[in-house]
Amino acid sequence: MKRTLLLGCENYNLFFPWLTGKTLTLDVVYKAFGLKTKYYDLRLLRKLRLLREDEVTRRIVRRVLRPYDRIIIWSYQVAEALEYPGFLEASKGKLLVYFWDTLERHYPPEKTAEYLRLAPGYSFQQTDCDAYGLRFASQFYIRPPEGFLPVCERKWDVCFIGYIHIYPDGTPDRLEVITGAARAFAQAGLSVNFNAPNGAPYFTAADKENGITASGLPVPYFEYLKTMVAPSRSIFDCYRTGQTGFSLRIMEHMFFSKKLITTNPLVRTAEFYNPANIFLYGEDDISTLKAWLEIPFEPVPEEIKEYYTVERWLERFDHEA
Repeated sequence: MKRTLLLGCENYNLFFPWLTGKTLTLDVVYKAFGLKTKYYDLRLLRKLRLLREDEVTRRIVRRVLRPYDRIIIWSYQVAEALEYPGFLEASKGKLLVYFWDTLERHYPPEKTAEYLRLAPGYSFQQTDCDAYGLRFASQFYIRPPEGFLPVCERKWDVCFIGYIHIYPDGTPDRLEVITGAARAFAQAGLSVNFNAPNGAPYFTAADKENGITASGLPVPYFEYLKTMVAPSRSIFDCYRTGQTGFSLRIMEHMFFSKKLITTNPLVRTAEFYNPANIFLYGEDDISTLKAWLEIPFEPVPEEIKEYYTVERWLERFDHEA
């Protein structure tokens, strides 16, 4: 299998500590090429003469990238990587960009076009692929170690974690969906554990009574899994405006055998869809929700979960090459 460098993530992020083997290496730009600071506004670094643009720097970049057959830039560090001295030259012929977010929301159209002139682009959202001429590469996950989630007493019927995303004009995205869902679930007799870390300015006393909190600080991913997912019977999967690609909540549903309540109607067309396991919020009858939770979870077939593993995800880039 090809050796791949994924630039933009570190081993302690998300599910990547579960990564085994030597086919995929994670790093971030400022560390990979030896910068001593986490501040990676390259224009400022150049202005302060903290980033040399001589042959020594280019040699370092060539040495770092030489062992890899494929270099994938995680979308969060596209600009930092593409603007780094010598990067494009050293990565020629083996560079890809993977957008793991909604493009319209986070990347100006002119910037996206600029990136795609430099390297092939991929997205987990078919709508973005159609709109921007990207190639499709699904969401993925890394198989958790056996027994990673503790066996514990059920505290909640449904859990959710996610930020309230704020538009440039100050409008909060998906706020009404989150608060409305918590209210509907509480009225249906469910115990609710929702955490929107930055939501304190937006939540009312009634929202808090319905099970919504705002932790303020980010919750580490493994802590979220062990303290929220493990003691919950189901996960609420709430999509942002414009998002259609399958989220990490869906991966958690499959790999941890947790029931899923989702706002994404496209799951009905997915091979993993099973009405015994997945409830469509806004479409399925909310009055049946409590009874639905009592239906035993039906394990997702192994061949379906295998499709979403990081190993199969990497293979899809080979097929599209």
